[in-house]
Amino acid sequence: MLLLLGGLSGLALSCHVLLGLDDPSFGIASDAGDAGTEAGADADAEDLTCSFGVQPPGPPSGDSPPVGERYTMAVRTLRLGGAPGDGFDLDHACTCFGEGRAGQPSCVPPEEAIVPEACDDDGGVDNAIRSWLTRTIPTLGQTLSDEINMDIACGRRTLVFSLQDYNGEADDPEVTVHAFASFGIHEASDAQAPECPPGLRSKWDGKDKWSVDKDLIQLQNLPTGTGFVGYVRNHTLVVDSRKQKDLSVPMPGVGNPSIEVRYPVLRATLIREGDGWGLADGIIGGRISQQALPSLARMKIIAGGAGVPACTLGASWDQFRDSFCNYSDLRTNPAEDFKDLPCDALSFVVSFTASPAEYLPADVPVEPLPDCGSVNVGCD
Repeated sequence: MLLLLGGLSGLALSCHVLLGLDDPSFGIASDAGDAGTEAGADADAEDLTCSFGVQPPGPPSGDSPPVGERYTMAVRTLRLGGAPGDGFDLDHACTCFGEGRAGQPSCVPPEEAIVPEACDDDGGVDNAIRSWLTRTIPTLGQTLSDEINMDIACGRRTLVFSLQDYNGEADDPEVTVHAFASFGIHEASDAQAPECPPGLRSKWDGKDKWSVDKDLIQLQNLPTGTGFVGYVRNHTLVVDSRKQKDLSVPMPGVGNPSIEVRYPVLRATLIREGDGWGLADGIIGGRISQQALPSLARMKIIAGGAGVPACTLGASWDQFRDSFCNYSDLRTNPAEDFKDLPCDALSFVVSFTASPAEYLPADVPVEPLPDCGSVNVGCD
């Protein structure tokens, strides 16, 4: 997750400039658009949960074996915002659909909210990023996804998962998942493609070695730190971190620093690929905090043929910042839902596939962060 989010907003702003939108006339529609308006199943007025909200499947019964195998896989394709209907009811509310408390926002929307009342999609799905992309430019989500997928195919960056203690069966009551941002394949490949640098293209033969931060790997090539606790039910891998520690997933994209998806929920189908496992029909939902804006502001994008910090683009940056802030529809921390606190995060969804791969501990490339001076890089 950490990896995938790395350049999302940098890409969006890049397309904003490349597509000729770096002028004061650029704007975003303010109507409710495809947000749901019809009431769904009745909910008790005092009930804080949505009885028909889209959630991942629950865990299987039974005990997990004390020791299982470890499998590594790298994201192969992704789609920002997913397809219509993709995502989860992250805040257990069917905002604008349900009755009583369950039909209300789980946080106080911005005064100039672009989606009135922070309305959910069908089934209570929280997916503000898809609305943001489609309202900015109808083809923007696909354009950004294509750029990111090209970077993945060319071996420049991706998201790497380490699935530990998996019994290899249809059901496993407990597994551990680590997610790493990879900054590229750094071992020569004989795969060739004219659009990619020589020797780096992903082969997807299970032996691609994706570089990850060496500080995240310990002896015997095992991940350090705490991973996500998950499970497998009917070959469906599920991670729901909303009640776990504040772990996050980094997203693959263009530029540094990476942007984190907080308190992610993941669902994907495990499929056998050779001696390993891949992931199909994957969905990740989560929250991008407004605190990520300073990082987004310092991402370098293309303007006039040169990489420049996003925060130096004047009115274009102001419009991007304002739209980001005014799409906020959730609290960053799920524990603060329904506390009458201001929305301070955007709901995020990405669909993906992944294939068996390996990771290689390495030094993280270091680039000095640009200075934004007195430019406003927050929502305040």
